[in-house]
Amino acid sequence: MNSMTKWLIKTFVKKDKTKYGELSSYTGIACNILLFVIKGLVALLSGSVSILSDAFNNLSDCLSNLLSLAGYKVSRKPADPEHPFGHGRAEYIVSLIIVAVIFVVGLQLLQSGVRKILEPSELYITPWMMVILVLTVLVKLWMYRFNRELSAKTGNMILAASAQDSRNDALTTSGTILALLLSRTAGNLPLDGIAAVCIALFILYSGFQLAGEIAGHILGTPIDQKQAEEILTILRQDPHVYGAHDLLLHDYGNGKILGSAHIEIPADLPFKDAHKIADRLEKTIRDLHGIDLTLHMDPYEEESQHKEVYELILKTLQEYGQDITAHDLQIYGPAGERTASFDVLLPYALADKQEEIRTRLQSILTEQAGIALISVVFDHSYIGETER
Repeated sequence: MNSMTKWLIKTFVKKDKTKYGELSSYTGIACNILLFVIKGLVALLSGSVSILSDAFNNLSDCLSNLLSLAGYKVSRKPADPEHPFGHGRAEYIVSLIIVAVIFVVGLQLLQSGVRKILEPSELYITPWMMVILVLTVLVKLWMYRFNRELSAKTGNMILAASAQDSRNDALTTSGTILALLLSRTAGNLPLDGIAAVCIALFILYSGFQLAGEIAGHILGTPIDQKQAEEILTILRQDPHVYGAHDLLLHDYGNGKILGSAHIEIPADLPFKDAHKIADRLEKTIRDLHGIDLTLHMDPYEEESQHKEVYELILKTLQEYGQDITAHDLQIYGPAGERTASFDVLLPYALADKQEEIRTRLQSILTEQAGIALISVVFDHSYIGETER
């Protein structure tokens, strides 16, 4: 993290992490207004439509910053009867509005670029104008790094969008500079208009990418693997816990995360002791990760017959791939009428093979373990998978 970013965080954010977004918005408003004024003057003096398009792109960024600022204000509102989980997901709504602004600007710039290609005009570019444009690129590169660092610290969608937009601005201005330099030797080729069209298309493409990312968050994305593994490791390290699985996390924005998980504990452990274990682990997760986790306790049988049946289940599942596992094995009933109940964690790629796997497990367990009936629940991972 550079010294300027550290100073801004220390001065304006201090210990209130909810103000990271507001710091980004205020910084963006100041920088983008400055860039709009500078590029607008250069565009008027030079007659370049690509520079003018770039200037209005910065003006739209300023509007986006204002929308983001409003979004942060809303997301920080406390929970109320109508919104018991808070207002943190307002950032998704604001992000979609920003995407809409990006599309509108992109289409307008595309129209201006096409018009410039069809009706080219002479440009007046001086060295000092080029120097100014290069300096504006450096400003946008700093904004990109600034927002990326804030996004990494908070996981905020709006900050990630702002970082991406700043990077795009730096690239488009660089393209404008290159086109203006080449236009001096390009004869009648309307490079200024072509550059404006390329900038517009790039802006529209970035908007589509960002829209897809936001839609993914609204629909639900897999749990971060690193965070999930850290949580599961904490649960499994307890001496009374034999396993942990079925981790679910629900992100309500602005640091509000609720979740649940299953832990396997000895079946003969007194209920009060089991409850103390769950309470202690929930507090540990809350203190270390800021997540309100509810733990479900599964009874774990250490009898040898359970281990043998469990190993047989795993061996059978391995026929379909190394990433299939089973848990929550329970065996009921007398000899000859035993029922095995368990869950199978099934990759999405094998979802159409559920009945085949169920039939295979029933056949193997009946023949080799004397299990009369099996009850299988097929689960899917919420942490994400490697594509097969």
